[in-house]
Amino acid sequence: MEHSHASLTDVKRWSGIEGDLFDTLLVYQQQYVDDVTRNDVAGEVVEMEVDRGLSSLEYSIELTLEPHQESVLAVMYFQQCRVHPSQAQLILNELDETMLQVVEAVTRNELVAKLWLLCTSHTKLIVAAAYGPQVPLPFEVLHGAFEARAVAYPIAVAIESEADRLTYGDLNAQASTLAVELAGMGIGVGSRVAVVMERCLEFPIALLAVLKVGGAMVPLDGTFPAKRLAYIIKDANVCAVISVNNFSNSLCAMELDLPTVFINSSELNAQPKPFLPRKMHQATRHDEAYLVYTSGSTGKPKGVPVLHAGAVNAMSFRCAEVGIVPGSRVMQFMAIGFDVCQWEIWKTLSAGATLVFRSKDGLTNVTDDCHF
Repeated sequence: MEHSHASLTDVKRWSGIEGDLFDTLLVYQQQYVDDVTRNDVAGEVVEMEVDRGLSSLEYSIELTLEPHQESVLAVMYFQQCRVHPSQAQLILNELDETMLQVVEAVTRNELVAKLWLLCTSHTKLIVAAAYGPQVPLPFEVLHGAFEARAVAYPIAVAIESEADRLTYGDLNAQASTLAVELAGMGIGVGSRVAVVMERCLEFPIALLAVLKVGGAMVPLDGTFPAKRLAYIIKDANVCAVISVNNFSNSLCAMELDLPTVFINSSELNAQPKPFLPRKMHQATRHDEAYLVYTSGSTGKPKGVPVLHAGAVNAMSFRCAEVGIVPGSRVMQFMAIGFDVCQWEIWKTLSAGATLVFRSKDGLTNVTDDCHF
Protein backbone atom coordinates (compact mmCIF):
# COMPACT_ATOMS: atom_id res chain seq x y z
CA MET A 1 0.00 0.00 0.00
CA GLU A 2 1.35 3.41 -0.96
CA HIS A 3 2.69 5.49 1.97
CA SER A 4 2.09 2.62 4.39
CA HIS A 5 5.55 3.25 5.81
CA ALA A 6 4.46 6.65 7.14
CA SER A 7 3.57 6.68 10.82
CA LEU A 8 0.85 8.81 12.37
CA THR A 9 3.58 10.88 13.98
CA ASP A 10 5.03 11.66 10.53
CA VAL A 11 1.58 12.46 9.10
CA LYS A 12 0.87 14.89 11.91
CA ARG A 13 4.28 16.57 11.50
CA TRP A 14 3.85 16.90 7.73
CA SER A 15 0.30 18.27 8.00
CA GLY A 16 1.25 20.99 10.45
CA ILE A 17 -1.77 20.29 12.67
CA GLU A 18 -1.21 21.44 16.25
CA GLY A 19 -3.94 19.33 17.83
CA ASP A 20 -4.81 15.67 17.45
CA LEU A 21 -5.28 14.21 13.99
CA PHE A 22 -8.46 12.51 15.19
CA ASP A 23 -10.20 11.83 18.48
CA THR A 24 -12.28 8.78 17.56
CA LEU A 25 -10.98 5.29 16.87
CA LEU A 26 -12.92 2.43 15.28
CA VAL A 27 -11.35 -1.02 15.40
CA TYR A 28 -12.82 -4.03 13.61
CA GLN A 29 -11.31 -7.27 14.87
CA GLN A 30 -11.59 -9.34 11.70
CA GLN A 31 -11.66 -13.04 12.52
CA TYR A 32 -12.31 -15.96 10.20
CA VAL A 33 -14.86 -18.43 11.50
CA ASP A 34 -15.11 -21.69 9.55
CA ASP A 35 -18.76 -22.41 10.28
CA VAL A 36 -20.08 -18.93 9.42
CA THR A 37 -20.73 -18.17 5.76
CA ARG A 38 -22.03 -15.07 3.98
CA ASN A 39 -25.39 -16.76 3.46
CA ASP A 40 -25.67 -17.50 7.16
CA VAL A 41 -25.16 -13.85 8.06
CA ALA A 42 -27.55 -12.55 5.42
CA GLY A 43 -30.24 -15.02 6.32
CA GLU A 44 -30.75 -14.09 9.95
CA VAL A 45 -30.75 -11.03 12.19
CA VAL A 46 -27.38 -10.50 13.82
CA GLU A 47 -27.83 -9.49 17.45
CA MET A 48 -25.29 -7.03 18.78
CA GLU A 49 -24.22 -7.21 22.39
CA VAL A 50 -23.41 -3.77 23.71
CA ASP A 51 -21.04 -3.24 26.58
CA ARG A 52 -19.87 0.09 27.96
CA GLY A 53 -16.20 -0.23 28.77
CA LEU A 54 -13.71 1.65 30.87
CA SER A 55 -12.31 5.11 30.24
CA SER A 56 -10.09 5.68 27.23
CA LEU A 57 -6.65 7.13 27.83
CA GLU A 58 -5.98 8.47 24.32
CA TYR A 59 -9.23 9.17 22.44
CA SER A 60 -12.62 10.66 23.15
CA ILE A 61 -14.19 7.44 21.88
CA GLU A 62 -12.71 4.04 21.09
CA LEU A 63 -15.14 1.56 19.57
CA THR A 64 -14.09 -2.04 19.02
CA LEU A 65 -16.23 -4.48 17.03
CA GLU A 66 -15.51 -8.16 17.53
CA PRO A 67 -17.50 -10.57 15.33
CA HIS A 68 -18.61 -13.91 16.74
CA GLN A 69 -20.51 -16.79 15.18
CA GLU A 70 -23.99 -15.36 15.75
CA SER A 71 -23.36 -11.91 17.13
CA VAL A 72 -21.08 -8.91 17.15
CA LEU A 73 -19.64 -7.64 20.41
CA ALA A 74 -19.28 -3.86 20.56
CA VAL A 75 -17.09 -2.43 23.31
CA MET A 76 -16.78 1.31 23.80
CA TYR A 77 -14.12 3.14 25.78
CA PHE A 78 -14.55 6.87 26.25
CA GLN A 79 -13.32 9.86 28.19
CA GLN A 80 -16.07 10.88 30.58
CA CYS A 81 -14.82 14.45 30.64
CA ARG A 82 -15.86 14.69 26.97
CA VAL A 83 -18.59 12.08 26.52
CA HIS A 84 -21.39 11.47 29.01
CA PRO A 85 -22.14 7.81 29.73
CA SER A 86 -25.70 8.26 28.46
CA GLN A 87 -24.34 9.61 25.15
CA ALA A 88 -22.00 6.65 24.84
CA GLN A 89 -24.86 4.24 25.42
CA LEU A 90 -26.99 6.08 22.86
CA ILE A 91 -24.23 5.74 20.25
CA LEU A 92 -24.05 2.01 20.90
CA ASN A 93 -27.83 1.71 20.66
CA GLU A 94 -27.82 3.50 17.31
CA LEU A 95 -25.02 1.26 16.04
CA ASP A 96 -26.94 -1.79 17.16
CA GLU A 97 -30.11 -0.63 15.40
CA THR A 98 -28.25 0.34 12.22
CA MET A 99 -26.47 -3.02 11.95
CA LEU A 100 -29.76 -4.86 12.37
CA GLN A 101 -31.30 -2.72 9.64
CA VAL A 102 -28.35 -3.44 7.32
CA VAL A 103 -28.79 -7.20 7.74
CA GLU A 104 -32.55 -6.99 7.20
CA ALA A 105 -32.06 -4.76 4.14
CA VAL A 106 -29.70 -7.31 2.57
CA THR A 107 -32.17 -10.09 3.29
CA ARG A 108 -35.12 -8.20 1.78
CA ASN A 109 -33.16 -6.50 -1.00
CA GLU A 110 -34.27 -3.05 0.22
CA LEU A 111 -32.91 0.38 -0.68
CA VAL A 112 -30.24 2.10 1.40
CA ALA A 113 -32.65 5.01 2.00
CA LYS A 114 -34.73 2.78 4.27
CA LEU A 115 -31.86 2.06 6.65
CA TRP A 116 -31.74 5.25 8.67
CA LEU A 117 -34.40 4.75 11.30
CA LEU A 118 -33.61 5.96 14.80
CA CYS A 119 -33.46 3.44 17.58
CA THR A 120 -36.32 3.29 20.08
CA SER A 121 -34.39 4.93 22.94
CA HIS A 122 -33.30 7.83 20.69
CA THR A 123 -36.84 8.33 19.42
CA LYS A 124 -38.20 8.43 22.98
CA LEU A 125 -35.55 10.99 23.93
CA ILE A 126 -36.49 13.27 21.03
CA VAL A 127 -40.21 12.97 21.75
CA ALA A 128 -39.67 13.75 25.43
CA ALA A 129 -37.54 16.81 24.60
CA ALA A 130 -39.87 18.08 21.88
CA TYR A 131 -43.24 17.63 23.53
CA GLY A 132 -42.53 17.68 27.24
CA PRO A 133 -44.64 15.94 29.86
CA GLN A 134 -48.21 14.90 29.08
CA VAL A 135 -50.51 16.74 31.47
CA PRO A 136 -54.30 17.08 31.41
CA LEU A 137 -55.69 20.33 30.03
CA PRO A 138 -57.32 22.54 32.66
CA PHE A 139 -60.25 23.36 30.34
CA GLU A 140 -61.87 21.76 27.31
CA VAL A 141 -62.15 24.97 25.28
CA LEU A 142 -60.23 28.23 24.95
CA HIS A 143 -62.75 30.48 26.70
CA GLY A 144 -63.32 28.06 29.59
CA ALA A 145 -60.73 29.71 31.84
CA PHE A 146 -62.16 33.18 31.20
CA GLU A 147 -65.73 32.10 32.01
CA ALA A 148 -64.55 30.56 35.27
CA ARG A 149 -62.80 33.83 36.17
CA ALA A 150 -65.90 35.84 35.24
CA VAL A 151 -68.01 33.84 37.67
CA ALA A 152 -65.46 33.94 40.49
CA TYR A 153 -64.29 37.56 40.09
CA PRO A 154 -66.93 39.50 38.11
CA ILE A 155 -65.77 42.97 39.21
CA ALA A 156 -62.11 42.47 38.27
CA VAL A 157 -61.07 44.64 35.31
CA ALA A 158 -60.68 42.56 32.15
CA ILE A 159 -60.19 45.17 29.39
CA GLU A 160 -58.82 48.71 29.28
CA SER A 161 -59.06 50.73 26.08
CA GLU A 162 -57.85 54.27 26.76
CA ALA A 163 -60.51 55.68 29.15
CA ASP A 164 -62.96 52.77 28.73
CA ARG A 165 -63.07 49.63 30.85
CA LEU A 166 -64.86 46.30 30.97
CA THR A 167 -64.93 44.06 34.01
CA TYR A 168 -64.91 40.30 33.68
CA GLY A 169 -68.61 40.27 34.47
CA ASP A 170 -69.38 42.98 31.90
CA LEU A 171 -67.38 41.28 29.17
CA ASN A 172 -69.02 37.93 29.83
CA ALA A 173 -72.54 39.40 29.93
CA GLN A 174 -72.16 41.46 26.75
CA ALA A 175 -70.62 38.53 24.88
CA SER A 176 -73.55 36.36 25.99
CA THR A 177 -76.00 38.95 24.65
CA LEU A 178 -74.24 38.93 21.29
CA ALA A 179 -74.07 35.12 21.36
CA VAL A 180 -77.88 35.00 21.53
CA GLU A 181 -78.04 36.93 18.25
CA LEU A 182 -75.38 34.76 16.61
CA ALA A 183 -77.15 31.58 17.69
CA GLY A 184 -80.36 32.93 16.17
CA MET A 185 -78.51 33.20 12.86
CA GLY A 186 -77.74 29.49 12.98
CA ILE A 187 -74.08 29.88 13.89
CA GLY A 188 -72.61 26.95 15.82
CA VAL A 189 -69.80 24.42 15.87
CA GLY A 190 -68.05 24.36 12.50
CA SER A 191 -69.00 27.94 11.63
CA ARG A 192 -66.33 30.53 10.96
CA VAL A 193 -67.10 34.15 11.80
CA ALA A 194 -64.97 37.10 10.68
CA VAL A 195 -64.41 39.81 13.29
CA VAL A 196 -63.43 42.96 11.37
CA MET A 197 -62.41 45.71 13.78
CA GLU A 198 -59.58 47.66 15.31
CA ARG A 199 -58.60 47.91 18.99
CA CYS A 200 -61.76 48.69 20.93
CA LEU A 201 -63.97 47.21 23.65
CA GLU A 202 -66.12 45.51 21.03
CA PHE A 203 -63.21 43.42 19.70
CA PRO A 204 -62.89 40.99 22.65
CA ILE A 205 -66.69 40.98 23.04
CA ALA A 206 -67.08 39.71 19.48
CA LEU A 207 -64.31 37.12 19.84
CA LEU A 208 -65.81 35.72 23.02
CA ALA A 209 -69.32 35.63 21.56
CA VAL A 210 -68.12 33.56 18.60
CA LEU A 211 -66.50 31.08 20.97
CA LYS A 212 -69.62 30.89 23.12
CA VAL A 213 -71.71 29.65 20.18
CA GLY A 214 -69.02 27.11 19.26
CA GLY A 215 -67.76 28.96 16.20
CA ALA A 216 -64.22 29.72 15.08
CA MET A 217 -62.94 33.29 15.22
CA VAL A 218 -61.36 34.86 12.13
CA PRO A 219 -59.87 38.12 13.51
CA LEU A 220 -59.16 40.76 10.87
CA ASP A 221 -57.78 44.28 11.15
CA GLY A 222 -60.42 46.57 9.70
CA THR A 223 -57.77 49.06 8.57
CA PHE A 224 -56.32 46.56 6.08
CA PRO A 225 -56.93 47.16 2.35
CA ALA A 226 -60.44 46.17 1.29
CA LYS A 227 -59.09 43.82 -1.39
CA ARG A 228 -57.09 41.85 1.17
CA LEU A 229 -60.03 41.65 3.60
CA ALA A 230 -62.41 40.51 0.87
CA TYR A 231 -59.99 37.81 -0.24
CA ILE A 232 -59.53 36.43 3.29
CA ILE A 233 -63.25 36.50 4.09
CA LYS A 234 -63.99 34.56 0.92
CA ASP A 235 -61.06 32.16 1.31
CA ALA A 236 -61.95 31.39 4.94
CA ASN A 237 -65.52 30.55 3.93
CA VAL A 238 -66.97 32.55 6.81
CA CYS A 239 -70.71 32.48 7.38
CA ALA A 240 -71.04 35.91 9.02
CA VAL A 241 -69.17 39.10 9.85
CA ILE A 242 -69.08 41.07 13.11
CA SER A 243 -67.86 44.66 13.01
CA VAL A 244 -68.47 48.18 14.31
CA ASN A 245 -70.08 51.16 12.59
CA ASN A 246 -66.69 52.69 11.72
CA PHE A 247 -66.25 50.04 9.02
CA SER A 248 -69.81 49.86 7.71
CA ASN A 249 -69.04 51.76 4.50
CA SER A 250 -65.94 49.72 3.63
CA LEU A 251 -67.74 46.43 4.30
CA CYS A 252 -70.72 47.44 2.21
CA ALA A 253 -68.37 48.36 -0.64
CA MET A 254 -66.99 44.81 -0.62
CA GLU A 255 -70.42 43.38 -1.53
CA LEU A 256 -69.78 40.27 0.55
CA ASP A 257 -73.34 38.93 0.49
CA LEU A 258 -72.94 37.78 4.10
CA PRO A 259 -74.97 38.59 7.22
CA THR A 260 -73.14 41.36 9.06
CA VAL A 261 -73.69 42.38 12.68
CA PHE A 262 -72.57 45.83 13.83
CA ILE A 263 -72.18 45.98 17.60
CA ASN A 264 -71.75 48.62 20.27
CA SER A 265 -70.70 47.89 23.84
CA SER A 266 -73.10 50.41 25.37
CA GLU A 267 -76.07 48.96 23.50
CA LEU A 268 -75.17 45.40 24.49
CA ASN A 269 -74.84 46.51 28.10
CA ALA A 270 -78.27 48.19 28.01
CA GLN A 271 -80.09 45.06 26.80
CA PRO A 272 -78.54 42.03 28.53
CA LYS A 273 -79.71 38.58 27.44
CA PRO A 274 -78.60 35.29 28.99
CA PHE A 275 -77.20 32.75 26.56
CA LEU A 276 -78.23 29.12 26.99
CA PRO A 277 -76.09 27.00 24.65
CA ARG A 278 -77.61 24.05 22.84
CA LYS A 279 -75.71 20.99 21.69
CA MET A 280 -74.81 22.65 18.38
CA HIS A 281 -73.00 25.38 20.33
CA GLN A 282 -70.83 23.11 22.48
CA ALA A 283 -67.39 22.86 20.93
CA THR A 284 -64.81 20.29 22.01
CA ARG A 285 -61.04 20.39 22.15
CA HIS A 286 -60.95 18.92 18.65
CA ASP A 287 -62.88 21.83 17.08
CA GLU A 288 -61.42 25.03 15.65
CA ALA A 289 -60.97 27.92 18.06
CA TYR A 290 -59.71 30.46 15.55
CA LEU A 291 -58.23 30.89 12.11
CA VAL A 292 -55.30 33.23 11.51
CA TYR A 293 -53.84 34.23 8.18
CA THR A 294 -50.21 34.51 7.18
CA SER A 295 -48.85 37.80 5.87
CA GLY A 296 -48.83 36.59 2.29
CA SER A 297 -45.28 37.85 1.75
CA THR A 298 -44.45 34.72 -0.27
CA GLY A 299 -47.74 34.66 -2.15
CA LYS A 300 -51.35 34.87 -1.09
CA PRO A 301 -52.27 34.86 2.63
CA LYS A 302 -52.98 31.36 3.91
CA GLY A 303 -55.34 30.44 6.74
CA VAL A 304 -53.98 28.41 9.64
CA PRO A 305 -56.63 26.79 11.88
CA VAL A 306 -55.89 26.44 15.60
CA LEU A 307 -57.85 23.87 17.59
CA HIS A 308 -59.10 24.44 21.12
CA ALA A 309 -56.74 21.80 22.55
CA GLY A 310 -53.63 23.50 21.21
CA ALA A 311 -54.86 26.95 22.17
CA VAL A 312 -55.72 25.92 25.75
CA ASN A 313 -52.35 24.23 26.12
CA ALA A 314 -50.46 27.30 24.89
CA MET A 315 -52.43 29.82 26.96
CA SER A 316 -52.47 27.82 30.18
CA PHE A 317 -48.80 27.01 30.47
CA ARG A 318 -47.33 30.14 28.92
CA CYS A 319 -49.05 32.27 31.58
CA ALA A 320 -46.96 30.68 34.30
CA GLU A 321 -43.75 31.12 32.32
CA VAL A 322 -44.16 34.88 31.89
CA GLY A 323 -45.55 35.46 35.39
CA ILE A 324 -49.08 36.58 34.50
CA VAL A 325 -51.34 36.33 37.55
CA PRO A 326 -54.61 37.94 38.68
CA GLY A 327 -53.99 41.67 39.00
CA SER A 328 -51.31 41.78 36.30
CA ARG A 329 -51.66 44.32 33.50
CA VAL A 330 -50.71 43.05 30.03
CA MET A 331 -50.20 45.26 26.99
CA GLN A 332 -51.93 44.15 23.77
CA PHE A 333 -49.34 45.38 21.32
CA MET A 334 -49.30 43.23 18.17
CA ALA A 335 -51.54 43.74 15.13
CA ILE A 336 -54.98 42.32 15.88
CA GLY A 337 -54.97 40.12 12.79
CA PHE A 338 -51.66 38.55 13.84
CA ASP A 339 -51.59 35.19 15.64
CA VAL A 340 -49.62 36.63 18.57
CA CYS A 341 -52.55 38.94 19.28
CA GLN A 342 -54.69 35.94 20.21
CA TRP A 343 -51.95 34.78 22.54
CA GLU A 344 -51.84 38.23 24.16
CA ILE A 345 -55.61 38.30 24.64
CA TRP A 346 -56.32 34.80 25.89
CA LYS A 347 -53.26 34.30 28.07
CA THR A 348 -54.32 37.47 29.90
CA LEU A 349 -58.02 36.68 30.25
CA SER A 350 -57.26 33.06 31.17
CA ALA A 351 -55.10 34.23 34.08
CA GLY A 352 -57.56 36.79 35.46
CA ALA A 353 -55.32 39.71 34.51
CA THR A 354 -56.16 43.02 32.76
CA LEU A 355 -55.63 43.42 29.02
CA VAL A 356 -54.57 46.96 28.10
CA PHE A 357 -55.08 48.00 24.47
CA ARG A 358 -52.44 50.39 23.24
CA SER A 359 -53.78 53.63 21.80
CA LYS A 360 -53.73 54.58 18.13
CA ASP A 361 -50.89 57.01 18.87
CA GLY A 362 -48.69 54.34 20.40
CA LEU A 363 -48.09 53.75 24.10
CA THR A 364 -49.65 56.85 25.62
CA ASN A 365 -51.88 54.84 27.95
CA VAL A 366 -49.20 52.40 29.10
CA THR A 367 -48.06 52.41 32.71
CA ASP A 368 -44.84 51.04 34.17
CA ASP A 369 -46.58 47.96 35.59
CA CYS A 370 -47.65 46.58 32.18
CA HIS A 371 -46.30 43.28 30.91
CA PHE A 372 -45.26 43.07 27.26
